[in-house]
Amino acid sequence: MTPTKVQITPEANTLDVAPIREIAQEVLSEVSRVIVGCGEILQQLFIALLVNGHVLLEI
Repeated sequence: MTPTKVQITPEANTLDVAPIREIAQEVLSEVSRVIVGCGEILQQLFIALLVNGHVLLEI
């Protein structure tokens, strides 16, 4: 994977999240190839990972 630049527009105080979204989709796609049938759970775990959150998993 190549490094991606994220553009912040100072006048509008906005952040272009398209590159981040593409990388996140690639990561989720690759993990989904190994862990099949848990797309929603994987997405929530990935979000928690990105925001340094905590996750309680019950089996």
